[in-house]
Amino acid sequence: MADAAHYFYATPHPSAEQLAAQISDANRPALSQLYAEFATLDWRPEAIAAALRAAASAHGLKAPQVMMPLRILVAASPSTPAIDAVLALLGREKVRERMAKGLGL
Repeated sequence: MADAAHYFYATPHPSAEQLAAQISDANRPALSQLYAEFATLDWRPEAIAAALRAAASAHGLKAPQVMMPLRILVAASPSTPAIDAVLALLGREKVRERMAKGLGL
């Protein structure tokens, strides 16, 4: 069980293959938008979930097309518990740091 939650206590390092498989020209703008919005967003699971859905919709994507790459960026894993809860627990600073590194921002 501890291995499944490694991203809470150690910084994950998604592989180049993981990043290439999940981050595309189609979803990168939505992820970049979220990175910017996360700087000032009310950091609660509900607000995070709403921001994820809104960013996907604004870019003509379905929510999983944003949530799956976000999982890779912050947890280096395609499967996590509810991503809004994971982000809320990780904290704004860690989430934005991991997103910036993975997106090259």
